[in-house]
Amino acid sequence: MEHQAVHYSVIFSLFYILSFLTVLAVIIIFSLRKGYPLRSVMLMLTTISLMTVLGSRLFTIPVSSWIDIFRPAGSEYHDRSAIGGLLFGIIGLMISQKYFGFGRPILNFYAVITPVALGIQKFGCFFNGCCYGKPTTLPWGVNYGSGAPAHFEQMGAGLISPDSVSSLAVHPVQIYEALMFFIIGFIVFKSLKKWNKSGSALVFSLTLFLLMRFGMEFLRDPAGSAFNNHYFLGVRVFVWGILASAILIGTMLFLYEWRMRKDPLKARSKSPGFNAHIIFILAVSFLLFLLKDFLTPFEITSVEIRFVPAVFLSLVYLLKSSPAIRYRLAKGFILILPFLLMSQSTPEDTVKIIKYNRIDAGTSFGSAYNTLRYNPHQGECGNTYTRENYRHTYGIGGIGYSQVMQKGKLTRTMGINLYGGPNEEYNMTENYTTPCIIGGINPYFKNDWRWFGFGLGAHLGNIRWIPSDNIDERYFDRGTRFSPILPEFYFRAGRRDIVDIRYSYGFAFPSPFPAMTMETSIGSGFGLSEDHSLRVGVHFPTGELYFSAEGLIKQVYGFKLIVLAGGYYVSNYDGKTPARLAFGLNYRFGHQKL
Repeated sequence: MEHQAVHYSVIFSLFYILSFLTVLAVIIIFSLRKGYPLRSVMLMLTTISLMTVLGSRLFTIPVSSWIDIFRPAGSEYHDRSAIGGLLFGIIGLMISQKYFGFGRPILNFYAVITPVALGIQKFGCFFNGCCYGKPTTLPWGVNYGSGAPAHFEQMGAGLISPDSVSSLAVHPVQIYEALMFFIIGFIVFKSLKKWNKSGSALVFSLTLFLLMRFGMEFLRDPAGSAFNNHYFLGVRVFVWGILASAILIGTMLFLYEWRMRKDPLKARSKSPGFNAHIIFILAVSFLLFLLKDFLTPFEITSVEIRFVPAVFLSLVYLLKSSPAIRYRLAKGFILILPFLLMSQSTPEDTVKIIKYNRIDAGTSFGSAYNTLRYNPHQGECGNTYTRENYRHTYGIGGIGYSQVMQKGKLTRTMGINLYGGPNEEYNMTENYTTPCIIGGINPYFKNDWRWFGFGLGAHLGNIRWIPSDNIDERYFDRGTRFSPILPEFYFRAGRRDIVDIRYSYGFAFPSPFPAMTMETSIGSGFGLSEDHSLRVGVHFPTGELYFSAEGLIKQVYGFKLIVLAGGYYVSNYDGKTPARLAFGLNYRFGHQKL
């Protein structure tokens, strides 16, 4: 079987991320069934994945050079160790399990799912050609093409000629290891009921992995590893250490399970408060920022696919559980900072982009209140308005396409958005509900120069918004007004990368309706770029404050988050404050560079 000489790093990255996604999907289902708070679960997953990728890299670097991971020199280290990833991942699990108060079921779950995830990763190693096996004459041996590590090392050792198009056939040890990982997961699953203490199944899983790794060493080609090449009795000292660790950990498992009376890994009886979640989020954010020169883009992606939902869910929890405005303001501001730090977690491309296409997807949802005033005596002498209180609960989703062109100092954006979703209008005065669907199409354009900008557009469709003015009609039984078409416009003054002031009517993705029609804000890109900003603004006419953050990763992936923080007008209708949030992601492609 011949392995063609092509660059398989992309496939390796896909399997690497797939392994993390597998754990993510399964543990979310597991946690929902157990009733665990997802925000805590996602933070625990973030910790495990970050520690896993960090450990897999640190185990290939001399301890004296560990400080380099926080410097640009950290990008020079490329090797990975599954053992280091597993050990550090277990440490991350132990820390987060104790911190967030998860019990034995979560440890047992990880004892089973971790080998499965590592097995999936090994398929990526097989396609990438790393960690290859020794030469073999077996019919399932694999020939790697020119440029692959096996071909390069065998050519350097004189085993093949420089003009050979492929390597000698080698053991596909990556496939062997993948199958063994799946078997380990099955064995651990079958043994779960035999363990008496928390964490025993996890330690048992680790012991089996170490024993498997020692056995596989006799089929792996030592030249496939660029570290720990000191030998004793014909076997690398590092591998003897693996065997010694397996014996030591197995002995500790016996003493822990059958001799120790206490259960030191038992979860705390009470989960930490929300402030502890905020501290944890900030710590992870700063660590990701410090490691931006060390971790690769796909490693950062593997962490952020857990971390972004964790921050998002924490924001939602904050909006629902913090009635005091000052807490919403302070905590909402703090929870937006991680998005700015994440946007800087990978180095930006310094080549100037003059044109690109952009696809947006996003959602806005929440609740809003208003008092509607209409005049049942319209046309008669004098005005006597009837007041009715409404609560609106809505969820809008949308997609958009745009093209961005840079011409000198002008950045021109032309695009179109399509959006829709339900809005439930509950008349709290008369006690009845009127559902409706908000939907529309939104063509627009924006011209942005360095110091100012403007934009125009229109919304066409079933457009409904919460009115603020008196309605001079005899009868009105809705909490929103309707129009088939509404204009939108936008104006900016100041530099986006330093500080600017904006006013917009209708410019909000995926939709400004029904409750985010008009706003003004001030923000800064902190000197990073025009694609990054942290803003504070006011929605009119309620005067509600909001925070927003947006950023760009590697000139390709962008995000924007808007969080309502409360304001002067807080609902007195049912004792609740309005809670609204908008979140959008965008993908940029077709770049034309200067």
